Amino acid sequence: MKKKKITWCNSKVLGGIAAMLLMSAAVEHSQAQSVTIINKMPTDEEDIMAVISNGGGDSSMSVIFLESSPQHFNSPDMPRFSIVGKQKQYYLGIGGYVKATMGMDFEGALNSPVYFTPANISVPGIPGNGAKLQYSVATTNMFMHFVGMPGSDDRFSAYVNANFTGAGNSPKLQYAYVMYRGFTAGYSTSLFTDVNAAPPTIDQEGPNGMTFVRTYMLAYKKNWDNIGIGISAEMPNPNPTYNNYTHAVNQRIPDIPAYVQVMWGDYGSRIRLSGLLRNMTYRQYALEGMDAKNKTQMGYGLQLSGNIGLGNIVTFYYQGTYGNGITSYFQDGSGQNLDMFPKQEALNELVTPEAWGGYVGMQINITERVFASATYSQVRVLSKDGFYEPDYYKGSQYLAVNMFCRVKSNMMFGIEYLWGKRQNMDNASNTANRIQTVARFNF
Repeated sequence: MKKKKITWCNSKVLGGIAAMLLMSAAVEHSQAQSVTIINKMPTDEEDIMAVISNGGGDSSMSVIFLESSPQHFNSPDMPRFSIVGKQKQYYLGIGGYVKATMGMDFEGALNSPVYFTPANISVPGIPGNGAKLQYSVATTNMFMHFVGMPGSDDRFSAYVNANFTGAGNSPKLQYAYVMYRGFTAGYSTSLFTDVNAAPPTIDQEGPNGMTFVRTYMLAYKKNWDNIGIGISAEMPNPNPTYNNYTHAVNQRIPDIPAYVQVMWGDYGSRIRLSGLLRNMTYRQYALEGMDAKNKTQMGYGLQLSGNIGLGNIVTFYYQGTYGNGITSYFQDGSGQNLDMFPKQEALNELVTPEAWGGYVGMQINITERVFASATYSQVRVLSKDGFYEPDYYKGSQYLAVNMFCRVKSNMMFGIEYLWGKRQNMDNASNTANRIQTVARFNF
C-alpha cells in the first residue's frame, strides 16, 4: 500500500503540533526520566510522529540531542518537544526557556540587568546613582535542533539558538552551526572557550576572567575514551586602540585555537590545555623617513581549565589564562580596545599588551534539588611600553555567591550576590554590588 505523504501546511497536522507544544508546558515529568510518545500523526504508516520528552539526561531522546548541544549552565536544557522522522533516522527538537531576573544594585550600580561586567563600573562613581533596581526577561531563549542518522558515522546536526538581548529586546543570535563527522561550521563559541568549565551563575556573562567569545568558525573535534582534541580556524576580530598615526584595515588571517583534554573518573573530572595564535593587521601612516604600509602583530594565548568532581557532592571549576594581544577574549576585556595600543617611542606602531586572568569556583550539591556555588575571578592587563591614558582599564575582580533550587525538572529558582571592582591604569578604582533572583522555566 502506498504511503500517504505528509503535507506540512495541513491544518490538522499543524494544529496537533501546536496543541502538543502547549501540552508540553503542563506535562508532569516522572522520576523515571522516560520519553513519552503522545501521538503518532496521522497513522502508524506515516513518516513522522510527535513526542514530548521530559528532557532527562538518561533518556535515549536526550542523548541524541546532547551530543551536538551547547553545554554550559546558561544554555537551555534538552528539547521537551520533538518530531521524529521515518524509521527514527531524523529528529527535530524545539525548546528553550523563559528566564526572568530581578536585581538590586547598591554601593555602585551597572546599567545592564543581564550582564554584571566589572569593566563597566564608573570610576569615579556617578553621584546620586549608587543604587538601581532592574528587571529583565531578555535572556529568554529559544532554539531548534535537527539531528540526522544518530548512532551512525554519518550523523549530522544543525542547531540555531537566539535570545532577546538585542537592542530594545530584539532577537539576537547566539548559535547557528552544523556538525558532521567531527567538523563544526557556523557561529558558535570559540574553541579557546571552555564552556564546560563555566561555573553556575544567574549573571548571564559569568566570571570576568573567563575567556568567552562567540565567532564564525570551521572547527574539528575528536574524542576518544578519555582524551579529546580540537582545532579551529575562526573569524578574526581584533579590538585595538588606534591613534592619528594608525588605522584599521581588513583582516586576512584567521585566529587559530586548539586544545587537548584528558578526562577521568565517574564525576566529570578533566583537565584541558588550550592554545591560541592570532595575527592582527593594521595600517601605519607615513612619517618622515617612513612610507605608509600595513603591519601585522602576532598575539598568542595559553590556557589551563577544567573540572574536579569529588563524588556527587562537590565540583570545582577552574581556568587560568595568559597571553599577548588577547585581552578581548576575556569577558571583561571585550570592548576595552586593548588587544593593541600605540607604542610610546613610535606612535605609528602598535604593541600587544600582556594580559592574564582566571577564576576558581566550587559547587556544593546540598540535596538532589538544591545546590550552591561560589566563584572568584580576576583579570589584569600589563602595559610595558604602550602609550595609554590614566583612565584606561588595568584590571578587575569578580565574586559570585549563589543558591539554586529545581522545584521541578523544568523549573528553577535562584538567588545570587555579585561584587565587582574595576581598576584603571592610574590605580583609581570603584566597586559595585548586586543581589538578584531568577525564575527559569524550560520548555
